[in-house]
Amino acid sequence: VAAHGNFDSATCIATGEKVDADELRRAIMDGTTDAFNAQNGGLCKADIVFFGEALPDRFWASLREDFDAAELLLVIGTSLE
Repeated sequence: VAAHGNFDSATCIATGEKVDADELRRAIMDGTTDAFNAQNGGLCKADIVFFGEALPDRFWASLREDFDAAELLLVIGTSLE
């Protein structure tokens, strides 16, 4: 489980609808996010967790089962303790 998500998918925060992650990435790189957001119904972001945001439900739902079954746990690139 990717605790902090990834850039493989994206969502419109205002509507909850999925948006094309590749198109969002292009809009970010091209500096056209305002137009992209307007076209998709509101503020859009990659399905990643920023500092201060809650971790995804899937992380918490699978935590105990995955932890108990793991032989090795790698925590990389996060401040999780």
